[in-house]
Amino acid sequence: MPIYYTYLIGWSNTSKFYYGVRYAKNAHPSELFITYFTSSKHVKCYRKKYGNPDIVKIRKTFNDRKDAILWEYKVLNKLNLKENKNFLNATNNPGIPPAKFDRYKNLQKWLSLPYEKRYTKKYIEKRREISRKTAIRMHQEGVFTYNKPEDTTNYKIAAKKRWSDPDFKKRQKSRKWYHNDVLMKSKMLLPEQITPDWKKGRKYY
Repeated sequence: MPIYYTYLIGWSNTSKFYYGVRYAKNAHPSELFITYFTSSKHVKCYRKKYGNPDIVKIRKTFNDRKDAILWEYKVLNKLNLKENKNFLNATNNPGIPPAKFDRYKNLQKWLSLPYEKRYTKKYIEKRREISRKTAIRMHQEGVFTYNKPEDTTNYKIAAKKRWSDPDFKKRQKSRKWYHNDVLMKSKMLLPEQITPDWKKGRKYY
């Protein structure tokens, strides 16, 4: 069980101090300046110049993360450590506890982004090149028999020719999203491809 705590560290030879809070899920007072060296970038820079602090004290322990954060916030504001030249604290604001990761919510947010922002430029170019080569190979092997274009050397030209055909466009627009709970898949299907196992609507597994 984690033990959250507030702490005070300081360098007696330079009269510099820092007051902080530890609220990680594996927090324990015994870790302070053994495996945990605070998350403050100001403390990190000061340690590089003057070494580890000679004053390391646990001020208060808590069983609840929110209580620890609130206590630190009260101390910072009461003493106004932000304005105290002897303290390295750069703000009196409270800490922000890590939010619970919501996979579905984050996936929806990711999918709402434009394609160009979901992936790096290098990844997009690589996937486009693979798609182009695959399309050319499948045309050459005769896999695409419907409205097969004459020119298969340029994927953009081939795609443009296919979509200029009203029948092809109508056929593609008739494809709808369906999901299969047995296979745990979602897929766009044509009307003739739908079986009782496929239910209407897209589902993320």
